[in-house]
Amino acid sequence: MLVNMAYWAMSILVGFLIFRRHFRNVTLARTRRNVVAYFVNLLVTSVALPTVLIAGAPLLFAREELDDPAQRLVWSFGFVAVATLYMWELVFRFDINPSLLCHHLCTIAFCLLFAITLFDLETNIESDFKRILQLFVQNDRDAAEKLRALNDARIDLMKDIFWIAIVLVLNALTEQPSFVALLMHRAHHRHDTAAFKVAAFWSGFSKTVLFILGVHGYATMMSEVGATCDQIPWCTAWRSMYPVLCTLLFLSQLWATYILHVLSTRPHDANQKTASVVIRAGSGQKVVLV
Repeated sequence: MLVNMAYWAMSILVGFLIFRRHFRNVTLARTRRNVVAYFVNLLVTSVALPTVLIAGAPLLFAREELDDPAQRLVWSFGFVAVATLYMWELVFRFDINPSLLCHHLCTIAFCLLFAITLFDLETNIESDFKRILQLFVQNDRDAAEKLRALNDARIDLMKDIFWIAIVLVLNALTEQPSFVALLMHRAHHRHDTAAFKVAAFWSGFSKTVLFILGVHGYATMMSEVGATCDQIPWCTAWRSMYPVLCTLLFLSQLWATYILHVLSTRPHDANQKTASVVIRAGSGQKVVLV
């Protein structure tokens, strides 16, 4: 609630500042809101990206467990910031194209799935740890060892899911070149075509690398958890939901990369007056950049 209020306050401030001296050619209300959304996304992701990378570095690069302060930073600047930013954007913008809508909804669904799964795993680990101590006190070592093995599998699964979650949220936190190119386009900057070329290359490269890392992490996690998956809450849901959501997210990002590429091939027109860009792709299909 407070985060969404902060986004609304930021959008009002950004709109007040940029339209007084810049972007005066942008007159349509829909397009003005898009420009504000670009700025807010650029500001939020530019702050969140280094925070998540620094706080999550031990887990992301060395697969070491994060301490509580680092976990809070990753949660706050990663999952919470991205999910609330996308929910705010869906409300703030007058209309949104289907590809971007699919991207935002898949990301929000992933953040919710991560939150529920990790919370449930941590709750089960804590409750079963107490049960293990009770079994050892009662000299039921076989039952205690089985439950401890299950708890160890839960801990490994929790670490793997957290790693995949950070990789996924990096998809949303590495869009700065695209926002810069879109803002340059709306300002009719003479180098907007070059900016779109950089954005298209970065989008295609970074999203492909992150997709491969995510798929590799998922395959590794499923092979490690093995037969114990049926005994762990949400593991079965992960097995079926992750490939679908991940594929939809990647396809939406590839489509966005294609749009950036098409824009990079358009000749620059300093006198362009249109508030939106229409691209014809294929037979009769129209894509409106918003």
